[in-house]
Amino acid sequence: MPLRKRLRESPLPYKIVADCTLTRAQCTDRLTLDDTKAIIERARTDKLRTDLVLQRARLGQMFDGADATCAEITKIIEVDQKALEQEVNLLKDMTELQKLSQTGELKANVKVEVDKIKKMNGALSAKIDSLKYDESVKCGTL
Repeated sequence: MPLRKRLRESPLPYKIVADCTLTRAQCTDRLTLDDTKAIIERARTDKLRTDLVLQRARLGQMFDGADATCAEITKIIEVDQKALEQEVNLLKDMTELQKLSQTGELKANVKVEVDKIKKMNGALSAKIDSLKYDESVKCGTL
């Protein structure tokens, strides 16, 4: 399937947004206690969503796992990895789009988005590694 068609039909449930055009409260780099409780509750009820993981990653509000149980962290890691996989696929598509771009302006705009995705992927990957360590400690496998 051609790249343009894949991007139009992409199952990704979000758009790439500017660094932070949201309210000041939404742009802090820490989750609120209510956010943390909501994530844990979604983990307990199997209602975690990759779009919410990616939204938090874009804002730098990653879940730290401190208040979660072994089972909850395991579920969170699973969804975080799915979100990272989506972003890796998006990065491949955007990189291909950048190569196919016919104007310098379009190439520059796509490069900005590619750089944002790379940065977010790095942060998400690091957070998954941290959660895996927490998981091994809480599950007694370390």
